[in-house]
Amino acid sequence: MPSYCCIIGCSNTSSKNKEIGFFGIPKVITRQGSSCEEITMKRRIAWLKAINRIDFTLNFVKGKKWIKVCGNHFKKGKPAYVQNVNDPDWIPNLKLGYDPEHKSIRYELPNQRKAKNALRSSRQAQYSEGIIKVERLEADEPQLCEELAPTLPLGDDRNFTQHLVTEIKREVLLSSLLSEPSATDIIFQNLNQEQFTLQHHTNDNER
Repeated sequence: MPSYCCIIGCSNTSSKNKEIGFFGIPKVITRQGSSCEEITMKRRIAWLKAINRIDFTLNFVKGKKWIKVCGNHFKKGKPAYVQNVNDPDWIPNLKLGYDPEHKSIRYELPNQRKAKNALRSSRQAQYSEGIIKVERLEADEPQLCEELAPTLPLGDDRNFTQHLVTEIKREVLLSSLLSEPSATDIIFQNLNQEQFTLQHHTNDNER
């Protein structure tokens, strides 16, 4: 059975890359004293951190001989001796498939992917619901304009007023459903301010 390199982005296999060595994750040695057990445990954990895959836990990799790292990820083409803890090749250190300074993981947990997909589906459903409501809004446009006409400044062209009301209400509705800020709030504020100013001047003239 061929060996496969488990490093992110590496496609090397023992069948097509016979000139490259493949090395299993170091085992914990328990029968050569506590110091040997401690250092081999540290090395095993350090390898998993260097491989940097969330699904590769200690329990997951236990007994899985097919999990290998190819020689392309070591400066000398192979791991250093277990006692040479200061050797860079004590762990995989080249072409690890991520930024070694930040160790940004490229593989998300399944639950994180499900949550993102659920959020995306929810937004799509909200958008579709907004389209339906806008279609209903357009069907009720004449009545809506009659209801909102008193809140608009006097002297506006009637056709333009109807168009403006519909477009503003459409954008406000979709923006509220998608939880995104909209510039139409400012338009409404300006319209209300113009209405207040107009009424104020009218009252002053009456006085």
